[in-house]
Amino acid sequence: MMPADTNEKKMPVLEHLRELRRHLLWSVGSVAVLSMVLFYWADPLLMYLARPVPRLVFIGPSEAFVARLKVAFMGGLILSMPLVLYHAGAFVWPALKDRERRLVGASVWAVVLFFALGVAFAFFLAVPVGLKFLMGFGGSVIEPMLSADRYLSFVGAMLLVFGIVFELPVLLVVLSRIGIVTPAFLRQKRAPVIVAIFIVAAIVTPPDVVSQCLVAIPMILLYELGILLSYWLKSRGA
Repeated sequence: MMPADTNEKKMPVLEHLRELRRHLLWSVGSVAVLSMVLFYWADPLLMYLARPVPRLVFIGPSEAFVARLKVAFMGGLILSMPLVLYHAGAFVWPALKDRERRLVGASVWAVVLFFALGVAFAFFLAVPVGLKFLMGFGGSVIEPMLSADRYLSFVGAMLLVFGIVFELPVLLVVLSRIGIVTPAFLRQKRAPVIVAIFIVAAIVTPPDVVSQCLVAIPMILLYELGILLSYWLKSRGA
């Protein structure tokens, strides 16, 4: 639920900057506090994240400590996402009209839901499958010894990429509702969009076909879901 609009007058620029600062402080503070709390639970979280691999090693004096910091920060960032999105919406709320407010209010929760789905998809499917494929190139000749720092960077990047990728239906619905695109236009542009999706997937993933497909195929399905949701909302007159 967004804050009520208690002041209909236009705010001066300085007041806007103060509001922006306040919302940024709340957002950054929530990430920092949750990261500090999760640092206490870094060991069990690290063990859970490391399940897809046989073992992790550290090759520098500070790497084990940095690995725990990364785990805590990743967890803090993910868990604070609802609050960060709330403050982003609250900042623009006074400038929105009633119809725009309904759209933003619904979109915030949709963004949180789809981001969580993307993170779950990455951790339970994309990361294990991608690791199995990439580590398979070692065969019986090269023994895998994954450093904790590089492994967590890989996992963190995959979680972030899929969290963002899963926002595609929300983006398409919002663009459709504000009149920038139509469901028919999205359907007509399906072929070039699919080509663009594979190009983007090749850029944001490791250089192998499996990782590319693990990003591209969900993006295509999410694009189709965005078209269906846009048609459905249009038919309901929402």
